[in-house]
Amino acid sequence: MQDVAAWLGERLMSMPEAGFVRSSHRKVPDICCKIADFKYFFIPLANGVGSGVLASPKEPRAGGQVLVILCHSLGYDSTYPYWHWIEALNAKGLHVLSIDWDGHGVNGGSSLDMQTASRSLPLLLQKLYGEGGAAQLSPNRHGPACFLMGHAAGASYGLLAASRSDCAKIISGVIAVSPAVNTSQDGTFKRERWTVLNPAAWIKDFLGLLPFYGLSGVVPPSLKRQVKNFPLRLRIGIDREVQLANFVNETFAARRVLRNVRTPVLWLHGARDKRVPFERALTLMTEIPSALFTHVDENRGHTRIMFSSEAPTYAAKFIEACANLKHT
Repeated sequence: MQDVAAWLGERLMSMPEAGFVRSSHRKVPDICCKIADFKYFFIPLANGVGSGVLASPKEPRAGGQVLVILCHSLGYDSTYPYWHWIEALNAKGLHVLSIDWDGHGVNGGSSLDMQTASRSLPLLLQKLYGEGGAAQLSPNRHGPACFLMGHAAGASYGLLAASRSDCAKIISGVIAVSPAVNTSQDGTFKRERWTVLNPAAWIKDFLGLLPFYGLSGVVPPSLKRQVKNFPLRLRIGIDREVQLANFVNETFAARRVLRNVRTPVLWLHGARDKRVPFERALTLMTEIPSALFTHVDENRGHTRIMFSSEAPTYAAKFIEACANLKHT
């Protein structure tokens, strides 16, 4: 098979590095450059055009090429705080395409509407794996094995894509990190202020992230700073948190779409998660009829799990297990 970067280049429009790196946190850390090469692309989205970065390992996986499509949490972007995930997956020989989904990123080419944005991953998969002139995705795909990995709302979009029969044909597995599939008892998302402000809880994560973000970059941004540094291009009048809560409750709690997921799923969740409590996510995630591998992080909540080094480690093991299972 041809190189993944060349394969993507035939299907997506290239973006100049300067168009992607418009703030310091989006610049590739030196530690990542040592093991991977980077290219930038425009990403077709349901609400416009986004951007993405492809990290191609200099030593690809020997048993066949794998592409991990990484989808971030609400209010963050394709690089923050996920550079350490990208580097860890690259170290295992996996290609990673990290995308700015609808309403996120720096170029302002898309707007945010949760319901419409749920069609963005299927649209991207069609662009990458669809055959010319075909109305549907083909199980006889040409390209690397495809895995979806996401955190919070990004994980929800991955699970929703996997629940579609057309997308399921070409998705080899989904890694869902604290997926936003349910809210608290009152139907809203709760903050984790005290967890975030506990220095003792963060010290280990700080030390591990210094090589990627520097001293200032490892401090979790406040909501106000998120909007400033990782702007949401909101063009509607509904608050993003209300949008997400309404979308999640309607899609997962009311429609129970997870019952339609047939691809293998790795589910990781923070036991101290206040925004999407583990016990409430459990009632929905266990409805997935496909093989479900679960890891619960006893020390982290919804926000801190983004800074976890265990998430990409478990993801790489899961991908390898799925690849081995396919060849047996």
